[in-house]
Amino acid sequence: MDESNTDIKNVSVYHWHNKTEGKEQYARFKKEFIATLKHLRYLLEPGGVQLRLGPEPGPPPAQAALRKEWREDKFRYDTKKEKIDEHFAKALGALESSFAFATTPRHIIDKVLETLPEGVLPETWTYRQKFEACWEALRVEFQPSNATDLSALREQIFKLTDEGPGGFDTFRAEFHRLMTEILATGAEDAITPRELNGIVREGIKNPTIWTLVCHQIYANDQNAPWDVTFEAISRALTSYRLKNIDPYNQAKSGITIGTAPASANAASLFPDGGDQSKLFSKRPHQQRREYEGRPFKKARQARGVQKLDLGRTVKRDDRASSAPQKCTRCWTDTNNHSFKTCNSQRCACGATLNKGQSLCFEYDNHPKHLKFPDDKVPKSFADLLEAFKRGKAIACTSSDHKSTGDSATRGKGQRRAGALAAQVAEELVRRGITGESLDRYN
Repeated sequence: MDESNTDIKNVSVYHWHNKTEGKEQYARFKKEFIATLKHLRYLLEPGGVQLRLGPEPGPPPAQAALRKEWREDKFRYDTKKEKIDEHFAKALGALESSFAFATTPRHIIDKVLETLPEGVLPETWTYRQKFEACWEALRVEFQPSNATDLSALREQIFKLTDEGPGGFDTFRAEFHRLMTEILATGAEDAITPRELNGIVREGIKNPTIWTLVCHQIYANDQNAPWDVTFEAISRALTSYRLKNIDPYNQAKSGITIGTAPASANAASLFPDGGDQSKLFSKRPHQQRREYEGRPFKKARQARGVQKLDLGRTVKRDDRASSAPQKCTRCWTDTNNHSFKTCNSQRCACGATLNKGQSLCFEYDNHPKHLKFPDDKVPKSFADLLEAFKRGKAIACTSSDHKSTGDSATRGKGQRRAGALAAQVAEELVRRGITGESLDRYN
């Protein structure tokens, strides 16, 4: 192994001013520090030092003929021992640099180094002993291990969602980190598989991902394994991003599809109305003409399109403006909410509503008073309803295969459902669904 360069650089610096902060970040610190050691990580691996050092030669043999070979073995052993101690010195320096001055862990390290162990002479107080003593002191102080630590970790993992910076990637990484720490406490039933499945099910908040990926998974099994969900979302995101589509893009100017920026005032097809909901926005050529201030904008206004204060557009329609406002998700008369903020579990027609739905699946069977004026369904809602129906049909086909026990066919049906989800997402973008005709119901 090449040991010509053993400098340890780019050490992450932590600022733990109390024990709680240290316990929350200890697992992350440990992983990052070991990664920083690179080829010196053997210092912290079980049996790593002994494997590198080899067996101790022992006392000199009585036979004179064997002493020359023993001296050579002893020389090699002592040389390796000195080299390993140099490696521990470098690791100790990196450990000290991992914590800001005057923080709790830095005080712990300083105290260990200033206290000579009983029975150890200063000249025999090796860097290996110093490093291992400091490392153990930090582990005892900060590694989560008791019921209080377990409670704090459980609270953190149950609060995870994909809404923060980094979206799904951060959510998945934090889930794995916290799950590992919880299981490392060794507590019986520290967290159950059903709880982990529920955390992932409830933590996926992105409306696009829920509608096109998770809906199919949990429609068949509310306790679907968390790793199945992670794998399905990862495959879908890979497919979308190959087309420059990112449901988790949080840029204020809107996401980029191809080379054209998505319009920032496009109405959302999905609930919650965040920046991420701009995934299905206007056609690129429409975006460019509006963005560049071409006559296209004036022509649209001349045809009866007025600008609202919120930056959205709505077509003048006296018939629609006189109709009572209804939430297109639950179809109740209201002036207080829309499908974007609706939390109802059932539509006014009695049908069950799933998370992420912006229109009742049973719309076609609604009575006249629970439909759009003159039953004219806006194109974007019609396309979305069609996508849901197609996805539901595929899911039913997959379920039928499952009941017959044909695992190969079932797997094919599930893959087809996943492929359909990606195709639907790309097709809606290709069609340039703007949702302008939905502003009356937003």
